[in-house]
Amino acid sequence: MKTLMWVVSGLIVLGGASAQACSCSQPESAKAELAKANVVLQGTVENIKLIVHERGFKQNLVNLKLEQSWKGLDHRYENLAVRTSPNEAACGYGFRVGESYVVYAYLHEDGTLITNLCTRNAPTEKASQDLAELGEGIRPR
Repeated sequence: MKTLMWVVSGLIVLGGASAQACSCSQPESAKAELAKANVVLQGTVENIKLIVHERGFKQNLVNLKLEQSWKGLDHRYENLAVRTSPNEAACGYGFRVGESYVVYAYLHEDGTLITNLCTRNAPTEKASQDLAELGEGIRPR
């Protein structure tokens, strides 16, 4: 009986550690998120590259072809890269190559742009409320 109790206790402890998931508060309106973000854009994912940093830390580098922007970019930009975790449990956003998104990104201390599952990121086809609230953006020339 003692052995069984230790095995069960061990499974609960180990299971609890691996069962942690991303926890986000409800995003604010598009205008409120626009005020907080460093860059807000609409773009199509051209490719995604997995980057492995020192000590095994991983990120997806998501390259986007810019369709329009509302903050942080001007007409000179055609492409942009953002980083996110490759794992939704670690709040990574699940971008897909070839799909268009409205993206809210933040400047990281290392100068790169990052985004995550807790922002208002959405496929363009599901972002009609954001697009209406944000209005016409700046398009690349």
